[in-house]
Amino acid sequence: MLYQTNAAKENMKVQLRTEAAPVYVESYVYEPGFFRFNWHSSYELLAVLCGAVGVYRDAQVRRLETDDLVLINPQQGHATIAAQPGTRLLLLHLLPESLWPGEDIPRFLCCSTAEDRNTLPFFKLRYYMAALYTGLSKGDKAGQSAALGAQYCIGSLLLEHFPQQESRRSSAQDPEVSQALQRHLATFTNL
Repeated sequence: MLYQTNAAKENMKVQLRTEAAPVYVESYVYEPGFFRFNWHSSYELLAVLCGAVGVYRDAQVRRLETDDLVLINPQQGHATIAAQPGTRLLLLHLLPESLWPGEDIPRFLCCSTAEDRNTLPFFKLRYYMAALYTGLSKGDKAGQSAALGAQYCIGSLLLEHFPQQESRRSSAQDPEVSQALQRHLATFTNL
């Protein structure tokens, strides 16, 4: 089933959910604004379409520019902030279970630099991210099939070309950890 919504500062958010298999894909183009902290159970791929953005993850700050791409692993806290006006990002969320059901969740090191942003693996990742977004934007079965194919190509590229970190088992988040994170986030946003 395909869902399409429009949200503030987002162009055509597209989602794919199926009941038959644990597939959940979400993609949209947006303008990053103020510091935006996130923590979720999906992979997040961010591609800079134009401009520059600061990405905070693993106690490191990286400045990404046009054509740069970064992968945020599941359960990895991260934040983005625009580094220049007019910055536009293509965002993609993929559930690990959509790619590797019932297995360890691979964790990847994937962040382009000025030296490698135009190499074939990063080029292909950007291509399949765009194919997934445009496929879902069509809102028909052909587009849905193209999006699912692009999703699996992204998974294959990650496994073939990007080093893996220690895997984490697929499991639900500890409720106590989740509550503690929510309290901290509420405190941070109320400052």
